[in-house]
Amino acid sequence: MAAPRNLLSRRGSTGDGGTAIAVRADLSEPDDIDKLFDRVDTEFGALNGLVNNAATLETQRRVDEFDAERLRRIMSVNVIGPILCVRNAIRRMSYVTGSFLDLAGGR
Repeated sequence: MAAPRNLLSRRGSTGDGGTAIAVRADLSEPDDIDKLFDRVDTEFGALNGLVNNAATLETQRRVDEFDAERLRRIMSVNVIGPILCVRNAIRRMSYVTGSFLDLAGGR
């Protein structure tokens, strides 16, 4: 789900001795996506995987009830944001082996 524009992070254990961080970013904002990947660079160095699991869940309505701004927001978070994340990951993974996992869902 898209989060507020301010970036927040949390560091924790994965339970198996590894380290994980959570970085809150608004995926409709390309600058937030860039900052998210900059944080990954700082914390971990090399990137070898990406899980895209972001979406904005809107009240389901008929298409004729959508306004342009609502549609822009949905597309920015659910489509454009994940593609920009993949773009950033590919730039970092071009010299290493890695994996992408894109998840999608709805109500």
